Parts: sequence; structure tokens; C-alpha cells
Amino acid sequence: MKKKEEPAKNAADEKEYQPSPHRHWPHPLKLIGIPILGVIGVTAIAFLFGYIVMLLWNWLMPPIFGLKVITYLQAVGIIILSKLIISPFIPHHKPPRPPRNCFPSRGTDTDWNVKGGWGKWRYYDEYWKEEGKAAFEKYVERREKE
Repeated sequence: MKKKEEPAKNAADEKEYQPSPHRHWPHPLKLIGIPILGVIGVTAIAFLFGYIVMLLWNWLMPPIFGLKVITYLQAVGIIILSKLIISPFIPHHKPPRPPRNCFPSRGTDTDWNVKGGWGKWRYYDEYWKEEGKAAFEKYVERREKE
């Protein structure tokens, strides 16, 4: 009997695949740079927002209501004060709750449903004491013969 000829192997076939050790790790600049850029961005937006509030106040309030011109820090203080005063009255949205019955097939058998009472479960301990061990051993013997 002749052996089947194996196809010729080249060097690439013999080399085992080894994943790169850096395959699942992001670049260190991403780990450090993205949070730093985020903090810088949020700070810049906060400064810009304070400056816009200062400009609007100084443009509208002195001519309309006769109030004094404010500085940048006073504008930031007004933002913080308004947040503290108005925040308790704004309803905070809670995340949506998952549906109550994610698994509709569960709990439909009223005989075993614990919510409606113990049902058939009240006999479980008694069954296990009387027949459980013997029934289990018969089951194991039957499975081992197969």
C-alpha cells in the first residue's frame, strides 16, 4: 500500500502563529493622552462658557436694569450659584428599567411558580428523603449502561 504524498511545506507553513503581545493593549499615548485632552477640553469649554456669560451680562444687564458690570470670576460665580439654586427643581432622568419579564417562558408553569405560593416545591424535601437518592442512583446506572 502506498502512502499518500503530502504537499510540500514552505517556511511560512511551518511557522506557528503567535499573536503580538501588544495586540490587545492600546497605545500608551491613548491611555494617557485621551483623558488629559478630555480634561483640557472640558476646562476650555468651562472658561468659554464663563466668558460668554460675562459678555451677555455686561451687554444686557447694565442698560436694561441699571446693574453694575461684572468681571469674569463674578460671571463664573453666577453660573455656579444658578446651578445650586435651580438644580433641585430640575427632574433628573432615571435610566429606563429593563422589561419585567425578560424571559417569558420562565414562571409560566403555575404549579412550580414560587411567586404564587410554594406549589409543588413544598413536596421536594419529602421526596428527596423518601425516593430521591434511590431514584438518582437508578438514573446513574441507566446512563452508565448506555
